Amino acid sequence: MGEQRNMFSDNELKLMSEISENENITQRELSKKLNVSLGSVNILIKKMIKEGLIKMNQVSKRQVLYMITPAGIMEKTKKTSRYIKVHYKAINETKERIKRILEEINNDYDTVYVLKDESAINQVLNAALEECIGRSIDDDIRILDTNKKTKIHNKTSSALVYLSEDEDMVEEYKNIDNLDIINILERI
Repeated sequence: MGEQRNMFSDNELKLMSEISENENITQRELSKKLNVSLGSVNILIKKMIKEGLIKMNQVSKRQVLYMITPAGIMEKTKKTSRYIKVHYKAINETKERIKRILEEINNDYDTVYVLKDESAINQVLNAALEECIGRSIDDDIRILDTNKKTKIHNKTSSALVYLSEDEDMVEEYKNIDNLDIINILERI
């Protein structure tokens, strides 16, 4: 039930944000932007009108304007703050888990290669790496950039670590002897 309430609350925040940006937005457009059914948008709007968070003005038979009320602005501010706190906490907890995983892997292997890119998901890995570099484990970690082809000449036990749903990014490394490939997503 709590997860469903959070999803509903997230949709309320998204809906208010979309209406703030465009009062002429249609329910069909809101449905696409929120990735929910048209009926769900209609129910959500009616609920929010009843709560006094948004106001609807019928301009013509075919055109409706939505406006956020002062109470809606206050609620949007509260929801934005809650959203940031919840998501920041989740990201920080994930970063800490990644740091622990990197330290465990570093203890198990002579050399750890970290394959990173600039995707949104990798920003958490990048933050964890920045905090690990400068500690005692940094000598054993080599960072590889997906944009540059780096040859790994491996003579000791090594691990290639990455954080991605894209298995193709490690394809070229799969035939290297003494190199274990570890997707951190599987350990988080």
